Amino acid sequence: MNYEATLVKVIDGDGVRLKVSLGFNLEGTFDFQLVGLDVPTGRLHIKEAKQALTDLLRKASVINVRPTGERTGAGRWWAVR
Repeated sequence: MNYEATLVKVIDGDGVRLKVSLGFNLEGTFDFQLVGLDVPTGRLHIKEAKQALTDLLRKASVINVRPTGERTGAGRWWAVR
């Protein structure tokens, strides 16, 4: 199921914090790890990836997120972009 969301914060090159509309006038803020993004390691690459993701999501008129129902080892929810 897809949920409409707004960007709160880009955490790193493949992680975001989103405010998600859950329906029935309910919202929640969750951290997501985006499936399918391959972010290179190294401080410079992570910074560039974070900026690229920030630019991409700020340009989006609507953000839809589809959680997989599973969490990462860091406690983020996996989500399909």
